[in-house]
Amino acid sequence: MCWTGVFRLADANERQIGHDKTMENGPTAERIPAPVAPPLTFTIYGLEPSWDGQRWLEAVDNTPNSPVWLGHRTSTGEAGVLVGTLPRTTFKSTDSPLGGWRSPGMAVGRFLDVIEPFTLPERRDELGERLRRHADEQVAIFSTWPLVSWNVEAQHVEARVWHFASGWLAICTNLSESYVVAIGTGTAPDDLCLTITSGAEYGVDFSRPITLGHIQQRSEAAVMPRPNQPHPDLLPFLLPNF
Repeated sequence: MCWTGVFRLADANERQIGHDKTMENGPTAERIPAPVAPPLTFTIYGLEPSWDGQRWLEAVDNTPNSPVWLGHRTSTGEAGVLVGTLPRTTFKSTDSPLGGWRSPGMAVGRFLDVIEPFTLPERRDELGERLRRHADEQVAIFSTWPLVSWNVEAQHVEARVWHFASGWLAICTNLSESYVVAIGTGTAPDDLCLTITSGAEYGVDFSRPITLGHIQQRSEAAVMPRPNQPHPDLLPFLLPNF
């Protein structure tokens, strides 16, 4: 089961991806990809340049203050980290940055995607509902999660982390402009180093409109690692009477 989409479009009829201008201007006209997101004007974070491996644009919405997700996977393929920049303007003042199943950025859904094994038992819908309820319970108390130290643009900040199954979900609320969320597997959340990015390392320029091509251009290896079998933490949720 997939808990999230790659991106959302306001209206597929109005925003046709790769809209072919030759339909309007004749057969010699240039084919111009339609944008799925406008230029982004807020600060976006990714892993420091020393990260060795694949980098890609994971997801973006079609709004100027869209949450942005950037993917990272080691060259060995054993570890990966998603980094989400979630502008505070996306949320109401009373909203929790992780609360609500469909909250901006869908961080919890992305986390469940990462820990979901390739091999799932029957009655997967029931399993999914149990995991969703469990995640909602944990997110409701995220302010009690253990603290870890991060480095953001050479400044020490703290993040709260939830370890579950084969991965972890962490959030930093110390930055004034955005919440920064990281989802990892195969690596620890401690001492994560984040830097501001213009998008170049991810094959995109955030100061210009973003098209479907920016997401499609990533290689087949540019995906988060996932377990082959259910982690022991998931086993109680597989029991029919859980």
